[in-house]
Amino acid sequence: MSSAGPGLGAGLLAAVVIQIYLNSTIADWWSSASYGQRRLCSVTLPLVVGNAALLTRLARARLRWLQHAAVVLVFGGFVVANLTRVWRLRAGRPAPSELTPTCCRDMPGFVQGIYDHLGNPFELPASALFAIRHGVSLRRWDRIVGEYPLTPPFGAYRDDTLHRIRTSWTPRDEFLVGDWSPMQPDDRPHRTTSNGRVLVPILIPQPTTLAVWVKGVATIEWDGDEIGHATGDTWVRVAATVEPSAGTHELAIDGARVAVGQIEMELQ
Repeated sequence: MSSAGPGLGAGLLAAVVIQIYLNSTIADWWSSASYGQRRLCSVTLPLVVGNAALLTRLARARLRWLQHAAVVLVFGGFVVANLTRVWRLRAGRPAPSELTPTCCRDMPGFVQGIYDHLGNPFELPASALFAIRHGVSLRRWDRIVGEYPLTPPFGAYRDDTLHRIRTSWTPRDEFLVGDWSPMQPDDRPHRTTSNGRVLVPILIPQPTTLAVWVKGVATIEWDGDEIGHATGDTWVRVAATVEPSAGTHELAIDGARVAVGQIEMELQ
């Protein structure tokens, strides 16, 4: 049995990795209105076998105190976190179908400090790579990843209507990087910025017409490439066709105190 350990462990780890990858290809990877990640129920076996092997190894090493500490602190923490989330659905309250952040106010108080600094630690290292790439905090991943301004309705692939989908998007604070003012209503709802960036999540990797309403003198860039200019004190619609991959991209507004309105997207 001991000689089969490494091979068994590698097989179970491969099963977990494949399952996570397959679930990542689904638009609502959080399983919509279900409680918990039902699509990961098939990794129960690797979880049980792995935890049993860990506790057995600690017992054989005569580290029984560490075994008990792991059970109480680690597993006990998971139990409390789960019960905390279940309690919100008491009295028949339905689970929301929308994606909701697990960081940071939704966490029990005894782990609040960890989440305030690291975001959801179970999203590392993905959240760290995201933070480094876009120059944001670790918590930003949990706040915006999985939320897409342009999402096709069910069946759009089958009836050939995908290319007609469009949206007008006003980014929330979590999608903004740099110096941005609060939302100002005026003649057109907008924010002002000096060299600000917008994190734009893309779900459909196909040519997209991207347009942004701008008032002022500015250069508009998409992932570092210039796509247009705005010149003057009147509102101008700066539009270009981009070919993005799925993931988060950056729309940069390079100018001195420029007003930025809605962002429009249309699949081609």
